[in-house]
Amino acid sequence: MRSLLPACFTLLTILAGCNTALRNPEPPLKPAQWNQDREQVEMTQRASAPALAATSEPELGAAAQTPPAAAPAPAPGAGSAAGAGSAAGAGSAAGDQQPAGPTRIGSVGGEPITVADLLGLWMQRDSFELFRQAKHLVANKLVELEARRLSISLDAELAEKRYKESVADIEKSLAKDRPGIKLDDFVSRVLGLDPLRYRERLRTDAARGVLAERCVRAYLLENEHAELRLIAVQSEDALKKVQAALASGAEFAAVAKENSVDPSSKQGGRMSGVVKSNSIMGRLAFNTPVGSVSAPEYAQGVWLLIKVEGRPAPITGGWKELRSAVEASLADWKIDDVEYKQWETAMEERYSVDLAPLLALSGQVAR
Repeated sequence: MRSLLPACFTLLTILAGCNTALRNPEPPLKPAQWNQDREQVEMTQRASAPALAATSEPELGAAAQTPPAAAPAPAPGAGSAAGAGSAAGAGSAAGDQQPAGPTRIGSVGGEPITVADLLGLWMQRDSFELFRQAKHLVANKLVELEARRLSISLDAELAEKRYKESVADIEKSLAKDRPGIKLDDFVSRVLGLDPLRYRERLRTDAARGVLAERCVRAYLLENEHAELRLIAVQSEDALKKVQAALASGAEFAAVAKENSVDPSSKQGGRMSGVVKSNSIMGRLAFNTPVGSVSAPEYAQGVWLLIKVEGRPAPITGGWKELRSAVEASLADWKIDDVEYKQWETAMEERYSVDLAPLLALSGQVAR
Protein backbone atom coordinates (compact mmCIF):
# COMPACT_ATOMS: atom_id res chain seq x y z
CA MET A 1 0.00 0.00 0.00
CA ARG A 2 1.39 3.36 -0.99
CA SER A 3 2.38 6.00 1.52
CA LEU A 4 0.08 8.99 1.96
CA LEU A 5 3.02 11.38 2.43
CA PRO A 6 3.57 12.29 -1.28
CA ALA A 7 -0.08 13.34 -1.60
CA CYS A 8 0.15 15.36 1.59
CA PHE A 9 3.21 17.24 0.37
CA THR A 10 1.58 17.83 -3.02
CA LEU A 11 -1.53 19.33 -1.46
CA LEU A 12 0.51 21.52 0.85
CA THR A 13 2.43 22.76 -2.19
CA ILE A 14 -0.84 23.62 -3.92
CA LEU A 15 -2.06 25.47 -0.85
CA ALA A 16 1.21 27.36 -0.59
CA GLY A 17 0.83 28.40 -4.23
CA CYS A 18 -2.67 29.62 -3.45
CA ASN A 19 -1.35 31.84 -0.67
CA THR A 20 1.03 33.61 -3.03
CA ALA A 21 -1.30 33.78 -6.04
CA LEU A 22 -4.41 35.17 -4.40
CA ARG A 23 -4.69 38.63 -2.93
CA ASN A 24 -6.11 38.96 0.54
CA PRO A 25 -8.41 42.01 0.52
CA GLU A 26 -7.69 44.88 2.89
CA PRO A 27 -9.68 44.91 6.14
CA PRO A 28 -13.13 46.35 5.42
CA LEU A 29 -14.15 49.78 6.65
CA LYS A 30 -17.62 48.40 7.50
CA PRO A 31 -19.78 50.66 5.31
CA ALA A 32 -23.50 50.54 6.02
CA GLN A 33 -24.28 48.25 3.08
CA TRP A 34 -21.85 45.57 4.26
CA ASN A 35 -23.35 45.71 7.75
CA GLN A 36 -26.81 45.27 6.27
CA ASP A 37 -25.60 42.31 4.22
CA ARG A 38 -24.04 40.71 7.27
CA GLU A 39 -27.25 41.19 9.26
CA GLN A 40 -29.23 39.66 6.40
CA VAL A 41 -26.97 36.59 6.37
CA GLU A 42 -27.38 36.18 10.12
CA MET A 43 -31.17 36.52 9.90
CA THR A 44 -31.28 33.97 7.07
CA GLN A 45 -29.21 31.52 9.09
CA ARG A 46 -31.48 31.94 12.11
CA ALA A 47 -34.63 31.56 10.05
CA SER A 48 -33.36 28.41 8.35
CA ALA A 49 -32.85 26.53 11.64
CA PRO A 50 -35.67 24.00 12.13
CA ALA A 51 -37.79 24.15 15.27
CA LEU A 52 -36.53 22.15 18.23
CA ALA A 53 -37.98 18.62 18.32
CA ALA A 54 -38.57 18.26 22.04
CA THR A 55 -39.85 14.69 21.96
CA SER A 56 -36.98 12.83 20.32
CA GLU A 57 -33.58 13.19 18.70
CA PRO A 58 -33.16 12.55 14.96
CA GLU A 59 -31.66 9.26 13.89
CA LEU A 60 -28.08 9.65 12.77
CA GLY A 61 -28.79 7.77 9.56
CA ALA A 62 -31.41 10.30 8.51
CA ALA A 63 -29.56 13.37 9.68
CA ALA A 64 -27.78 14.08 6.40
CA GLN A 65 -28.22 13.46 2.72
CA THR A 66 -24.65 13.79 1.43
CA PRO A 67 -24.39 14.53 -2.24
CA PRO A 68 -23.03 11.51 -3.68
CA ALA A 69 -21.38 12.78 -6.68
CA ALA A 70 -20.56 16.12 -5.28
CA ALA A 71 -22.13 14.72 -2.89
CA PRO A 72 -21.66 14.69 -1.09
CA ALA A 73 -18.78 15.10 -0.21
CA PRO A 74 -15.98 13.28 1.49
CA ALA A 75 -12.26 13.00 2.01
CA PRO A 76 -9.36 14.98 0.72
CA GLY A 77 -6.33 14.22 -1.29
CA ALA A 78 -4.55 15.84 -4.19
CA GLY A 79 -1.52 14.14 -5.61
CA SER A 80 -0.42 10.92 -7.18
CA ALA A 81 -1.03 8.70 -4.15
CA ALA A 82 -4.00 8.05 -1.91
CA GLY A 83 -4.43 11.23 0.08
CA ALA A 84 -7.70 11.10 1.91
CA GLY A 85 -6.15 12.29 5.13
CA SER A 86 -3.79 14.85 3.67
CA ALA A 87 -6.26 17.69 3.19
CA ALA A 88 -7.50 17.37 6.72
CA GLY A 89 -3.92 17.66 7.85
CA ALA A 90 -3.34 20.50 5.45
CA GLY A 91 -6.10 22.45 7.14
CA SER A 92 -4.03 22.52 10.32
CA ALA A 93 -0.81 23.14 8.44
CA ALA A 94 -2.42 26.07 6.64
CA GLY A 95 -2.74 27.90 9.94
CA ASP A 96 -5.99 26.91 11.63
CA GLN A 97 -5.88 28.29 15.15
CA GLN A 98 -6.65 25.87 17.95
CA PRO A 99 -8.59 26.97 21.05
CA ALA A 100 -6.64 27.46 24.26
CA GLY A 101 -7.01 24.30 26.31
CA PRO A 102 -8.71 21.08 25.26
CA THR A 103 -12.32 22.35 25.38
CA ARG A 104 -12.12 26.10 26.03
CA ILE A 105 -13.24 28.36 23.17
CA GLY A 106 -13.36 31.68 24.98
CA SER A 107 -14.10 33.44 28.21
CA VAL A 108 -16.19 36.26 29.67
CA GLY A 109 -14.90 38.05 32.76
CA GLY A 110 -12.43 35.25 33.25
CA GLU A 111 -15.18 32.61 33.17
CA PRO A 112 -14.56 29.98 30.44
CA ILE A 113 -16.85 29.13 27.54
CA THR A 114 -16.21 25.54 26.48
CA VAL A 115 -16.81 23.27 23.52
CA ALA A 116 -19.33 21.42 25.68
CA ASP A 117 -21.24 24.68 26.20
CA LEU A 118 -21.32 25.30 22.46
CA LEU A 119 -22.35 21.75 21.54
CA GLY A 120 -25.01 21.65 24.24
CA LEU A 121 -26.56 24.89 22.96
CA TRP A 122 -26.29 23.76 19.34
CA MET A 123 -27.92 20.42 20.17
CA GLN A 124 -30.82 22.18 21.87
CA ARG A 125 -31.33 24.82 19.18
CA ASP A 126 -30.70 22.74 16.04
CA SER A 127 -29.91 19.07 16.64
CA PHE A 128 -30.63 18.22 12.99
CA GLU A 129 -27.89 20.54 11.73
CA LEU A 130 -25.42 19.36 14.37
CA PHE A 131 -25.92 15.74 13.38
CA ARG A 132 -25.73 16.68 9.70
CA GLN A 133 -22.33 18.26 10.16
CA ALA A 134 -21.15 15.32 12.29
CA LYS A 135 -22.25 12.92 9.54
CA HIS A 136 -20.30 15.00 7.03
CA LEU A 137 -17.15 14.54 9.12
CA VAL A 138 -17.87 10.82 9.38
CA ALA A 139 -18.18 10.61 5.59
CA ASN A 140 -14.85 12.39 5.17
CA LYS A 141 -13.17 9.85 7.42
CA LEU A 142 -14.82 6.92 5.66
CA VAL A 143 -13.40 8.07 2.34
CA GLU A 144 -9.99 8.55 3.93
CA LEU A 145 -10.02 4.96 5.19
CA GLU A 146 -11.29 3.51 1.92
CA ALA A 147 -8.77 5.45 -0.16
CA ARG A 148 -6.04 4.10 2.07
CA ARG A 149 -7.35 0.54 1.81
CA LEU A 150 -7.51 0.65 -1.97
CA SER A 151 -4.38 2.82 -2.43
CA ILE A 152 -6.36 5.17 -4.67
CA SER A 153 -4.34 7.66 -6.67
CA LEU A 154 -5.83 11.01 -7.55
CA ASP A 155 -5.25 13.35 -10.48
CA ALA A 156 -4.26 16.70 -8.98
CA GLU A 157 -5.14 18.50 -12.22
CA LEU A 158 -8.71 17.19 -12.05
CA ALA A 159 -9.00 18.29 -8.43
CA GLU A 160 -7.77 21.79 -9.36
CA LYS A 161 -10.23 21.93 -12.24
CA ARG A 162 -13.09 21.07 -9.88
CA TYR A 163 -11.91 23.78 -7.48
CA LYS A 164 -11.99 26.43 -10.22
CA GLU A 165 -15.44 25.27 -11.31
CA SER A 166 -16.63 25.56 -7.71
CA VAL A 167 -15.34 29.13 -7.43
CA ALA A 168 -16.97 30.03 -10.75
CA ASP A 169 -20.31 28.61 -9.60
CA ILE A 170 -20.19 30.57 -6.34
CA GLU A 171 -19.33 33.83 -8.09
CA LYS A 172 -22.08 33.22 -10.63
CA SER A 173 -24.55 32.82 -7.79
CA LEU A 174 -23.25 35.93 -6.04
CA ALA A 175 -23.55 37.98 -9.22
CA LYS A 176 -27.32 37.46 -9.26
CA ASP A 177 -27.85 39.17 -5.91
CA ARG A 178 -24.79 41.41 -5.68
CA PRO A 179 -23.58 42.38 -9.17
CA GLY A 180 -19.89 43.20 -9.22
CA ILE A 181 -19.11 41.60 -5.84
CA LYS A 182 -16.31 39.04 -6.01
CA LEU A 183 -15.96 35.99 -3.83
CA ASP A 184 -13.09 37.32 -1.72
CA ASP A 185 -14.97 40.53 -0.88
CA PHE A 186 -18.11 38.62 0.07
CA VAL A 187 -16.21 36.16 2.27
CA SER A 188 -14.25 38.92 4.01
CA ARG A 189 -16.87 41.61 4.45
CA VAL A 190 -20.12 39.67 4.76
CA LEU A 191 -19.13 36.32 6.22
CA GLY A 192 -16.28 37.82 8.25
CA LEU A 193 -13.83 35.06 7.23
CA ASP A 194 -10.32 35.00 5.79
CA PRO A 195 -10.71 34.64 1.99
CA LEU A 196 -7.45 32.69 1.65
CA ARG A 197 -8.51 30.07 4.15
CA TYR A 198 -11.97 29.96 2.61
CA ARG A 199 -10.43 29.22 -0.79
CA GLU A 200 -8.15 26.61 0.74
CA ARG A 201 -11.23 24.86 2.13
CA LEU A 202 -12.88 25.01 -1.29
CA ARG A 203 -9.79 23.48 -2.85
CA THR A 204 -9.72 20.74 -0.22
CA ASP A 205 -13.44 20.06 -0.73
CA ALA A 206 -12.94 19.79 -4.49
CA ALA A 207 -10.18 17.22 -4.08
CA ARG A 208 -12.34 15.44 -1.51
CA GLY A 209 -15.25 15.18 -3.94
CA VAL A 210 -13.08 13.72 -6.69
CA LEU A 211 -11.70 11.11 -4.33
CA ALA A 212 -15.16 10.29 -2.96
CA GLU A 213 -16.51 9.55 -6.42
CA ARG A 214 -13.79 6.99 -6.98
CA CYS A 215 -14.28 5.34 -3.60
CA VAL A 216 -18.02 5.01 -4.13
CA ARG A 217 -17.76 3.65 -7.68
CA ALA A 218 -14.92 1.30 -6.71
CA TYR A 219 -17.18 -0.21 -4.04
CA LEU A 220 -19.90 -0.83 -6.63
CA LEU A 221 -17.57 -2.47 -9.15
CA GLU A 222 -15.80 -4.72 -6.65
CA ASN A 223 -19.11 -6.16 -5.40
CA GLU A 224 -21.97 -8.12 -6.95
CA HIS A 225 -24.29 -5.54 -8.43
CA ALA A 226 -27.05 -5.12 -10.94
CA GLU A 227 -27.48 -2.49 -13.63
CA LEU A 228 -31.10 -1.50 -13.85
CA ARG A 229 -33.79 1.01 -14.67
CA LEU A 230 -36.50 2.11 -12.25
CA ILE A 231 -40.10 3.27 -12.45
CA ALA A 232 -41.68 4.70 -9.28
CA VAL A 233 -45.35 5.76 -9.20
CA GLN A 234 -47.54 7.00 -6.37
CA SER A 235 -50.88 5.30 -6.98
CA GLU A 236 -52.35 1.98 -8.10
CA ASP A 237 -53.96 3.68 -11.08
CA ALA A 238 -50.58 4.98 -12.20
CA LEU A 239 -49.11 1.51 -11.67
CA LYS A 240 -51.80 -0.10 -13.85
CA LYS A 241 -51.14 2.49 -16.54
CA VAL A 242 -47.42 1.71 -16.50
CA GLN A 243 -48.00 -2.07 -16.55
CA ALA A 244 -50.40 -1.74 -19.47
CA ALA A 245 -47.89 0.33 -21.43
CA LEU A 246 -45.13 -2.22 -20.80
CA ALA A 247 -47.46 -5.11 -21.73
CA SER A 248 -48.24 -3.40 -25.04
CA GLY A 249 -44.54 -3.41 -25.92
CA ALA A 250 -43.49 0.10 -24.90
CA GLU A 251 -39.82 0.54 -24.01
CA PHE A 252 -39.17 0.60 -20.27
CA ALA A 253 -36.99 3.72 -20.59
CA ALA A 254 -39.72 5.64 -22.42
CA VAL A 255 -42.39 4.63 -19.88
CA ALA A 256 -40.06 5.63 -17.02
CA LYS A 257 -39.37 9.01 -18.57
CA GLU A 258 -43.08 9.73 -18.96
CA ASN A 259 -44.46 8.29 -15.72
CA SER A 260 -41.86 7.79 -13.01
CA VAL A 261 -41.71 10.23 -10.10
CA ASP A 262 -38.12 9.25 -9.29
CA PRO A 263 -35.37 11.73 -10.33
CA SER A 264 -33.93 8.98 -12.53
CA SER A 265 -36.90 9.46 -14.89
CA LYS A 266 -34.92 12.13 -16.75
CA GLN A 267 -32.51 9.38 -17.80
CA GLY A 268 -35.22 6.88 -18.63
CA GLY A 269 -35.04 5.38 -15.14
CA ARG A 270 -31.37 4.47 -15.45
CA MET A 271 -29.50 4.08 -12.16
CA SER A 272 -25.81 3.70 -11.36
CA GLY A 273 -26.11 0.20 -9.94
CA VAL A 274 -27.49 -1.68 -6.97
CA VAL A 275 -25.31 -3.92 -4.81
CA LYS A 276 -26.68 -7.30 -3.69
CA SER A 277 -28.16 -6.78 -0.23
CA ASN A 278 -31.25 -7.25 1.92
CA SER A 279 -32.60 -3.84 0.98
CA ILE A 280 -35.77 -3.59 -1.12
CA MET A 281 -33.83 -2.55 -4.21
CA GLY A 282 -31.15 -5.16 -3.55
CA ARG A 283 -33.72 -7.95 -3.35
CA LEU A 284 -35.60 -6.78 -6.44
CA ALA A 285 -32.38 -6.48 -8.44
CA PHE A 286 -31.27 -10.03 -7.68
CA ASN A 287 -34.65 -11.78 -7.67
CA THR A 288 -35.48 -10.51 -11.15
CA PRO A 289 -33.90 -12.23 -14.17
CA VAL A 290 -31.67 -10.16 -16.44
CA GLY A 291 -33.76 -8.58 -19.16
CA SER A 292 -37.00 -8.93 -17.20
CA VAL A 293 -39.25 -6.50 -15.34
CA SER A 294 -39.88 -7.15 -11.66
CA ALA A 295 -43.19 -7.62 -9.95
CA PRO A 296 -44.39 -4.36 -8.37
CA GLU A 297 -43.10 -3.64 -4.86
CA TYR A 298 -44.66 -1.04 -2.53
CA ALA A 299 -42.27 0.90 -0.32
CA GLN A 300 -42.22 4.34 1.31
CA GLY A 301 -45.39 5.55 -0.41
CA VAL A 302 -44.55 4.50 -3.98
CA TRP A 303 -44.88 1.47 -6.20
CA LEU A 304 -41.58 0.29 -7.66
CA LEU A 305 -40.88 -1.55 -10.89
CA ILE A 306 -37.38 -2.30 -12.12
CA LYS A 307 -35.88 -3.77 -15.25
CA VAL A 308 -32.56 -5.56 -14.74
CA GLU A 309 -30.23 -4.85 -17.66
CA GLY A 310 -27.15 -6.71 -16.45
CA ARG A 311 -25.11 -8.12 -13.59
CA PRO A 312 -21.41 -7.53 -14.35
CA ALA A 313 -18.82 -9.73 -12.70
CA PRO A 314 -17.13 -8.09 -9.70
CA ILE A 315 -13.57 -6.79 -10.14
CA THR A 316 -11.12 -8.07 -7.56
CA GLY A 317 -7.97 -6.30 -6.38
CA GLY A 318 -6.94 -2.79 -5.42
CA TRP A 319 -6.83 0.51 -7.29
CA LYS A 320 -4.43 -0.92 -9.87
CA GLU A 321 -7.08 -3.39 -11.01
CA LEU A 322 -10.05 -1.07 -10.48
CA ARG A 323 -8.78 2.22 -11.81
CA SER A 324 -9.46 1.91 -15.55
CA ALA A 325 -12.94 0.46 -14.98
CA VAL A 326 -13.80 3.11 -12.40
CA GLU A 327 -12.65 6.01 -14.59
CA ALA A 328 -14.49 4.66 -17.65
CA SER A 329 -17.63 4.11 -15.59
CA LEU A 330 -17.56 7.63 -14.11
CA ALA A 331 -17.08 9.12 -17.57
CA ASP A 332 -20.20 7.27 -18.71
CA TRP A 333 -22.40 7.73 -15.67
CA LYS A 334 -22.34 9.83 -12.52
CA ILE A 335 -23.05 8.58 -9.01
CA ASP A 336 -26.66 8.86 -7.82
CA ASP A 337 -28.23 8.97 -4.36
CA VAL A 338 -28.93 5.23 -4.20
CA GLU A 339 -25.34 4.32 -5.05
CA TYR A 340 -23.91 6.75 -2.51
CA LYS A 341 -26.27 5.66 0.26
CA GLN A 342 -25.48 1.97 -0.17
CA TRP A 343 -21.76 2.80 -0.08
CA GLU A 344 -22.19 4.88 3.07
CA THR A 345 -24.17 2.12 4.78
CA ALA A 346 -21.55 -0.48 3.88
CA MET A 347 -18.69 1.72 5.07
CA GLU A 348 -20.38 2.42 8.40
CA GLU A 349 -20.55 -1.34 8.86
CA ARG A 350 -16.96 -1.91 7.71
CA TYR A 351 -15.48 0.82 9.91
CA SER A 352 -16.82 1.30 13.41
CA VAL A 353 -18.53 4.69 13.76
CA ASP A 354 -18.87 6.06 17.28
CA LEU A 355 -20.51 9.42 17.96
CA ALA A 356 -21.07 8.77 21.64
CA PRO A 357 -18.43 11.39 22.61
CA LEU A 358 -20.40 14.04 20.69
CA LEU A 359 -23.55 13.11 22.57
CA ALA A 360 -21.71 13.15 25.87
CA LEU A 361 -20.13 16.57 25.23
CA SER A 362 -23.50 18.01 24.26
CA GLY A 363 -25.13 16.67 27.43
CA GLN A 364 -27.05 13.85 25.76
CA VAL A 365 -27.17 10.15 26.58
CA ALA A 366 -26.08 7.72 23.85
CA ARG A 367 -28.85 5.29 22.87
